[in-house]
Amino acid sequence: FKKSHETVGFSLLNIFYNFYETVDDCDGIALKKWQSKTFVSDISVSPEEIQAKFKSKVRNEIRRAIKEGITTKVFYAAELEKNDIIDNLDKAYIAMYQDKGQKTTSIAMRLRGIARAGRLSVSIAYLPDNSIASYHSYVIGDEVARLLHSVSVFREEPEKRKMIGWANRLLHFEDMCSFKMRGCLVYDWGGLSRDDNMSNITRFKEEFGGKEKNVYYCISLESKF
Repeated sequence: FKKSHETVGFSLLNIFYNFYETVDDCDGIALKKWQSKTFVSDISVSPEEIQAKFKSKVRNEIRRAIKEGITTKVFYAAELEKNDIIDNLDKAYIAMYQDKGQKTTSIAMRLRGIARAGRLSVSIAYLPDNSIASYHSYVIGDEVARLLHSVSVFREEPEKRKMIGWANRLLHFEDMCSFKMRGCLVYDWGGLSRDDNMSNITRFKEEFGGKEKNVYYCISLESKF
């Protein structure tokens, strides 16, 4: 794979990224280039081989989630433009940060722009009572699915909080399998940080056995206007 892109708003702004070298061939007028790091998982292999890379704790919690009756569903851009999932995800995203005492802004406009470009996927994990445990959002390229947001809908009950953790791990695995079926080869975990305040998130991502990669970005403005 060489690149995937995210198109936002009115298809005027493109974000290209490449896992091997700086992006020199992005279309339009290059506005900014930068480098970051991420984890990537190979999803070109069988589901069994994908799961074999996970730590045993993750595999056990996936099995427990299935045993408890937790279910998942993946939605793609055409569906997302016709339902209220983006709005509900946005509300859950804002509420999650408020529960942490942190400020954030709405992600709905950005997600709608990606959906209009046909590149958005949102997945949902449901607890046995059909309440929502977690959401994931992705930008989908030809070969790469890149995680944008992971939102847990926390509950006060200790048992449900535990189930939400299981549900989130199951959802990542089911997402990988869904994207594999659509022809994607790589699951990009949406970046990584070694900062202390992000250590729990980084450790969580590491549990799935992905490889650490440099990723190179280019933001360009369409020149067709």
